[in-house]
Amino acid sequence: DLFIFAGYFGTLLYTGDFRLHQDHAHLSLQPLLSRPGAELSRIFLDNTFCHPRFQQPTREEVANAVLKRLTGKWPCLIFVSVYKLGKEQLLQKLAKRLKTRVLVPKARAACLEATRLSSQDFEPEPCSPQQASPEELWKRSLKGCVWAVTRRTLRKSLWRASEFGVAAHGLLPSGWAEIAMSDGIDRSKDDGGFCSDEEQEDGISVSDDGVFQFAY
Repeated sequence: DLFIFAGYFGTLLYTGDFRLHQDHAHLSLQPLLSRPGAELSRIFLDNTFCHPRFQQPTREEVANAVLKRLTGKWPCLIFVSVYKLGKEQLLQKLAKRLKTRVLVPKARAACLEATRLSSQDFEPEPCSPQQASPEELWKRSLKGCVWAVTRRTLRKSLWRASEFGVAAHGLLPSGWAEIAMSDGIDRSKDDGGFCSDEEQEDGISVSDDGVFQFAY
């Protein structure tokens, strides 16, 4: 996701770890850039994925591959690792295709409301997955639930649900998954882990404890 900031400091474009997409051709139509006399003062360009080692499929292709795998497991709990902002397109795609809403922390819900993203796809979480009762986890799993969590709590959430016999899976979307898969290492684990070759098809690797890691 690209971010545009405007103020006394001028108008700044921050790219983050982005991958060029055809939608970026319409960047100049954004309100902060389409004002009379508007111009970019500075561009903060993160060129991580310019390295030739990152030969990644498109986000659309990967998202469809992930959904293809998840459809057979649905309904269940799906924990998605995200930062404070970002991955909204993936979360919205999951919500629409699985016909559900994504639970997000209240602070993130406030940010999403400020950016005017569809409230039909997101709702504030009642509590964190670690605080949810076994009954709450079971209920949401049987109905089907997508839950946005931090990378730090992804496995903690997954393990707690599994402890109570709740059907749950984890998603770790990261541009660095390209290197992790080529090395045969699941970098989402604190202690490192390995994925078998047969679990690395269609740009997705799956660890033994059910975490799907893929470039996005």
